Amino acid sequence: SKLTEEKLHLAAQKELDSTQQIKSLFNNVFDGLMVLDEQGLIENANQAVKQIFDYKPEALIGQPFNILLSNQKGRFDTYLADYTAATVTNSAGVSFETTGLRRNGSIFGMDLVINEAIMSGKRKFICTARDVSERRYMEKLYRLMSENIEGYASIILDPQGNIKTWNAGAETLKGYTAEDIIGKSFKTFYTEESIEKNTPDSLLATCMKDGHVHDEGWRVRKDGSQFYAEVVINKLQEDDGSLLGFVKVTRDMTARKHLDNELKQAYDNLEEFTSVASHDLRSPLRGIADLVDWIKEDLGDDIIADVKKNLDRVELRVKRMETLIEDLLQYSRAGRASAEVTLVSPITLVNEVLEIQPVPADFDITVSGNARAFQTPKTPLQTSVRNLISNAIKHHDQAVGNIDITVKTVGSYCVFTIADDGPGIPTAAKDRVFKLFQTLSSNKESSGIGLAVTKRMVEAHGGYIELDTTDGKRGTTFQIWWPRFQTVVKQT
Repeated sequence: SKLTEEKLHLAAQKELDSTQQIKSLFNNVFDGLMVLDEQGLIENANQAVKQIFDYKPEALIGQPFNILLSNQKGRFDTYLADYTAATVTNSAGVSFETTGLRRNGSIFGMDLVINEAIMSGKRKFICTARDVSERRYMEKLYRLMSENIEGYASIILDPQGNIKTWNAGAETLKGYTAEDIIGKSFKTFYTEESIEKNTPDSLLATCMKDGHVHDEGWRVRKDGSQFYAEVVINKLQEDDGSLLGFVKVTRDMTARKHLDNELKQAYDNLEEFTSVASHDLRSPLRGIADLVDWIKEDLGDDIIADVKKNLDRVELRVKRMETLIEDLLQYSRAGRASAEVTLVSPITLVNEVLEIQPVPADFDITVSGNARAFQTPKTPLQTSVRNLISNAIKHHDQAVGNIDITVKTVGSYCVFTIADDGPGIPTAAKDRVFKLFQTLSSNKESSGIGLAVTKRMVEAHGGYIELDTTDGKRGTTFQIWWPRFQTVVKQT
């Protein structure tokens, strides 16, 4: 009847639509899909096999699946036997890591998944092939890199902080073999005190938020001994932002830590000695100065010229000794980094220095630049800039002079440049001027400590000083490279 014909037509149309949808899905999958019979012959293949194997889909029909496998990992019947054994307890399909063979004979890394289905009453195998050569190359590259980096423990953690990989550097540093440690929490390396403070979880939480985290502290080896570690953790995530895990790199910094402690002790001893010595030396100097004042007062206007000259020389030497003692005390303190930071505008800081720095009437000082404000200890930076400006004025050999001061941001540094048109510094003396008691000036008030103090102060805060001068030309240029980020500066 007509009604029956319409129902049959509608059912046929639905079946056709369903078939077209399946075919469309089949041909638009990224992975290579093939349907095989029980003998391993290919009955159907999608368009992705052209990209993966360089065969047109129709050229593979009737061909054995083995032509797509290299001989390195096995043949299809081997995989089929493994598949059959595995599906006794698991019917979700079986995955194999193997190698594929392209039409041109090249071999590539391939993941193969085998499933089965009943089609038209017959048993068929559905094989899914994915080219993973790039992924395996990167995995091999990472493994080789990790295994051959000396002095570094490089490991991968899962999202919960459990250890997934272990390299030779990690075994050397921490004493665990891969069999000992893989699968365990990275908290294993932390001291009980750090675990009580929740340090490991806090580090991963910070890494989740910022993408990376840096830490230093004491860690524990397998034998219970401790070492001082510098640790960097980076987050690993998929393109969609989902968390894959973490890469954790650890370096043994125990020797540096002991050296830092020794240097700190040496600085403390130097500061203590200088403080005591300055007190013990100032007292007799003050007594000498008072005695000279009393002698001058007693002699009054009748003082003999030669006697007055000699007393003036004594006063001058007392003042020089007092200056020297103060400079030595300042030098001992210059190696200690300041922990107090504030927002500093570089141009404003230079102008503040010039407001309190005596400048001769015939000197022209220009200030320029557009360096951004940054957080830093202000006092040591201001003292360093003032010392260089004062030096440029004090050691100038003419009544008229020019000093150009510029500030600019260069990467992670703020650079202060102080350039003068004074007598200059011989190239051979560029290193010597930064040493204690070294001066090229005939100025009797110079102790030869100012540049040494400035260099020590700048380096204590993670920066450095550069000196540019040319033989035969007037002028000297000093540059202070001061770090704009103080988070890694150590107290020494």
